[in-house]
Amino acid sequence: MVDARALLEARQINWNPFATKNEDAIREFKSHTDIRPDYSRDGDKILHSWSFTRYLGKTQAFFTSTFDMMSSRIIHVQIVSKVARHIGRVLGFNQDLIEAIALGHDIGHPPYGHAGEQILSKISLARGIGYYWHNYQSIRWLHEIEAHNLTLQTLDGILCHNGESRSFEVTMAPRKTFDDIKEESATIQSTESQDILSNIRPMTPEGCIVRLCDIIGYIGRDIEDAILMKVIRREEIPDEIASTIGSTNRQIVNSLVNDFIQMFIEDYPNLIAVGVGQSKDNWSKDDLLRFRFSPAIWQAVSKLMTFNYERIYLHPKFVEQKALIGPKMEVLYNHYLEDLKRQKQQSEIFTDHIRFTEEYLASRNKPTRYGQTEPAELIVRDYLAGMTERYFEGLYQKIQ
Repeated sequence: MVDARALLEARQINWNPFATKNEDAIREFKSHTDIRPDYSRDGDKILHSWSFTRYLGKTQAFFTSTFDMMSSRIIHVQIVSKVARHIGRVLGFNQDLIEAIALGHDIGHPPYGHAGEQILSKISLARGIGYYWHNYQSIRWLHEIEAHNLTLQTLDGILCHNGESRSFEVTMAPRKTFDDIKEESATIQSTESQDILSNIRPMTPEGCIVRLCDIIGYIGRDIEDAILMKVIRREEIPDEIASTIGSTNRQIVNSLVNDFIQMFIEDYPNLIAVGVGQSKDNWSKDDLLRFRFSPAIWQAVSKLMTFNYERIYLHPKFVEQKALIGPKMEVLYNHYLEDLKRQKQQSEIFTDHIRFTEEYLASRNKPTRYGQTEPAELIVRDYLAGMTERYFEGLYQKIQ
């Protein structure tokens, strides 16, 4: 009888010599194994987590819209996963690890996207619990709160993703440990500068791929959503951008994916030509692989980012909506912080968050540790961060 796991592992023979091998997976706590490779198990853990389910109720960019055709956060992560896996397939990297990182990278996004993130960060700073970054909150949800015991490589890729970066390349930083992840997490929470996210680099080539594909996943899709919302017209996209990468999401994704792949082939022609069976140990190049877009393509992307920021994200209707969200989030935060400190057991902070988490962990035979050592301010932040926008608005109306 053919051993199914051995058959899966044998597929690695055709991978890129620098691909992250399944047997290199590192978990903080000992875990059982089955037919699935470790990174495939990570993807399944994330897909079946209750925090993943909440993606469906969190919009991507246009939180003011009730139009069903608007992109939601769950659409974005699926696009990133698909695009990144395609690149990984062409270049010979671990698609299971790519998928796990892509599916989990935005788990920590609070309601109302980056606007909600900025508001929650200000609240957090005022309460003495540091800045709020969804990168860190994603691994907090999956690893610390829901206790899924994900691999180091998956957690690192999630923490190091950075779709807002203006850098057109990323170089991997290998040989990390769980202590390194904790140190990087602490560093992230100590500053409000986006630069810190650019300085923290993924330890795997798969993490590097997802990091750049995060940009591919939203830059053109936001254009399509903005056109549907009648915020911009396609003809307004500057010709210098459209002539280089296109003016539709299809054209933009195609331009960026092809350029990404071509740049890697040009940077590492001998690596691409490595024969079947040649291991990474036999390769003479330093293992700090670089992934990038070409200067011309990235210049167009950078200009498109600026265009989107000025014409879409700073559009008056969305600035006005953001101004309304801030006071609401302050009201909810203060209300549930008071309930928690007064131990109001019938409050939603207990019924819908703390006890729900306890029951969820118990159903998976996990030790119930959430809420026992965290400061009240952090527990309330966790609660708000996990909310969908509909749930958020429902609570706000209830306590008014």
